[in-house]
Formats: sequence, structure tokens, C-alpha cells
Amino acid sequence: MEQTPSRAVFHCYMRDIKKDHAAKTLEYTFDAHEAPTNEIVYTLSAKRPVKGIFSTAYLHHPSHPNIVALSTAIQPVTMTDPTEDGWIGRQLTHGFHADDGQLVTVKETPDGGGWYPRRFSYRGKEFVWLPGTKGLFEVDIAKVAEDAAALVDGDQKRKGKSKKVKAEHQVKGMALANSNMPFWAGLLKGRQREIMFQQGLEMDGAFVKLVLASAMITNMICLYGP
Repeated sequence: MEQTPSRAVFHCYMRDIKKDHAAKTLEYTFDAHEAPTNEIVYTLSAKRPVKGIFSTAYLHHPSHPNIVALSTAIQPVTMTDPTEDGWIGRQLTHGFHADDGQLVTVKETPDGGGWYPRRFSYRGKEFVWLPGTKGLFEVDIAKVAEDAAALVDGDQKRKGKSKKVKAEHQVKGMALANSNMPFWAGLLKGRQREIMFQQGLEMDGAFVKLVLASAMITNMICLYGP
């Protein structure tokens, strides 16, 4: 049973990039620190060919570095421009154990050519990643919330209506989490991503792990992809 982290804010940093000259691969390692203690709660690692794309990523607890807490299969894309390919959205398929020990598979699927909106289902609920409102010193920001579009579509189907109702940018309630790329903290401290969960919401530890992994993987691909 995993416990929800006591804090609601996480800071993500690049730890290192290792090049294997014999295998011609690059290995990327990122750490998620719990604020304000700065304790590392998760480490994300991924490899790709020097001239290739990411295909898998793995999340670990620092106390159990050899045990995979969450694995992600990354949908391949056709390489066209190394400077732009990282911004092409792709399906992420996560595998991990929920808090009750059940093995869970979650697929995040973009609606269009970019990363947002990106929808997924977890424990019987529908969620969506959406682009958020950028602040003055925030380079990139996104949010995850319950998906109102899926709720509307499901309601129409239950009523026997064939017409699909679109509500692509509507969400149910407040955002559960926000992910942003801070300008000053990034420039001065090397912080690449800040992930903030709403206080007071009932979210299990596995859901927190899922959102952290998703935000860190998209950040990695956008900055170091394709």
C-alpha cells in the first residue's frame, strides 16, 4: 500500500545524461523532490538511441532503485525535425500497482497532434490534461482535471442518442494538479518542472505517482526528445 505524499508540491530536476559510446545510447535521469524538505521521492530514467526516439521510461523509489514503481511505453513517432519532434504528442501507456495492490494499465491519448488535450481513465473516472494559463514568469503550464467531455458523451450514450456532444475544454470541478516550467527557478536553480496538487483533495498515492510520471515524461520528451 502506497501512501499519498504529505506535501502537495514537487520540484523536478535533471540529474544527469550519460552517453554509452559502445551502445550509442543516451540515458536521462530526473529526480522529483518533495517541497519544502527537498527529499527525493521519485526518480525517472529513460534511454534512447543517440539518433533515435524514446520508447520506454521507468519510475523508481530512491530507497528501491532496482524495483520499478511505474513503467511507461511511449508511442513511436516518425522523426522529421529533431528540434521540433519532441513537441509531437504521443500515447503514453503506464503500468503500475494501485494502492490496493491491483496491477493497473493507464493509457494517455492526445486528441490532436500536440500533447494537449490528453485524456486518460483511472479507477473508473475520466481525466484530461489541458494547457493552462501561462503566468508572467512561467514558460509552460498544464493542468489535469476530471474530464467533462467524457461525462457528457457518456450521458448521451446512456440516453440512446447518437449525436456526440463536444466539450473538449470543459472540466468537472477544479484542476487536481498543475504542472509548470518556472522561468526564474529554472534559470537560477536548474528546476525544470513544478507539479502542484490541490490541497484537501482525496487522491491516492498511485494517482500522484501517475501524474508525476506523466508530467516528467512529457517534460523530458519536449526538452530532450524526440
